[in-house]
Amino acid sequence: MNEIEHIYCTAREFMRKNGNPNQWEDDYPSKEIIKKDMKQGQLYVCVRNNRISGVFALTDGEDSTYRTIVQGEWKSARPYRTVHRLASAGTEKGIFAECIDYAKAVCRKEKKHLRMDTHEDNRIMRHLIEKAGFERCGIIFVADGTERTAYEYGEEIQYRNLVEEEIEVPLFAQFHRRQVVNRCLRNIDGAWCIREEPFIDEWSARDYQFLVACLKNTVRTGGLVCAAFCGGALKGFASVEGELFGTGREYLDLTSIHVSEDMRGCGIGKELFRHAAEWAGEHGAKKLYISSHSAVETQAFYAAMGCVDALELNEGHVNAEPFDRQLEYIL
Repeated sequence: MNEIEHIYCTAREFMRKNGNPNQWEDDYPSKEIIKKDMKQGQLYVCVRNNRISGVFALTDGEDSTYRTIVQGEWKSARPYRTVHRLASAGTEKGIFAECIDYAKAVCRKEKKHLRMDTHEDNRIMRHLIEKAGFERCGIIFVADGTERTAYEYGEEIQYRNLVEEEIEVPLFAQFHRRQVVNRCLRNIDGAWCIREEPFIDEWSARDYQFLVACLKNTVRTGGLVCAAFCGGALKGFASVEGELFGTGREYLDLTSIHVSEDMRGCGIGKELFRHAAEWAGEHGAKKLYISSHSAVETQAFYAAMGCVDALELNEGHVNAEPFDRQLEYIL
């Protein structure tokens, strides 16, 4: 508590010295407000070198002071969280960005937007907020009737099919293929059993070069590469080969589906899978074929999508990846 109070005291003094004497009163936020934030589980701290270097409240649900906004409008009517009372000790750089990145990650998982406000005189904070990608929405009024500049941040996911010319290594600059695996499925005497086999699946520069070559070939030969973008950066992709196979020529091959480590749990994988399945159905397939990674989490994803063990095995996949589980999805 003493460290947090000291940080807020430092922040008040900093604001007064930098042209913003009116935003926080002498005792704001009070010890009672800090305790309330703690009790409600909405107080967060940023720790550097075993010391608290930043603090903020991340509230959930409607903020009463945001019901009325003038000189503009909110970006969205979607559910949101709000950042309040963000301050740093002033001894470390990058505290604001680290706190906001955490808040963004929480909202991303919950499919919510993020809002915050500050005094118009707080030029430094306004600069940091806008640099973090927030949109200025208008003016709101806090409990004492004074004005605050209101901001909102929301990450919208866009999906589109890629063309061969844009599939190059730099396209994946902000895609993080890293999966920490602890448990896998193994086929033992005809039954799938969970085994402890920890490893980290992470791609090298050479892996990305190979990936690009494969995806280019997929598009060139009539297949699909669909990608998910957030803030202009590629964060997920799926590929389906264009040639039907199997004894009844009823399968199309879902050769890849991956979501960047920082965007998992946001529904991107499900949307990419649905897009791939729809495309496959439109191109004559009755089933999707998946040679699937054996990690327990990956298997849970495919099970949730309705995939089952394949009735007909693709020997090429079986030989190339003997630990994969061969699945199919009926379209």
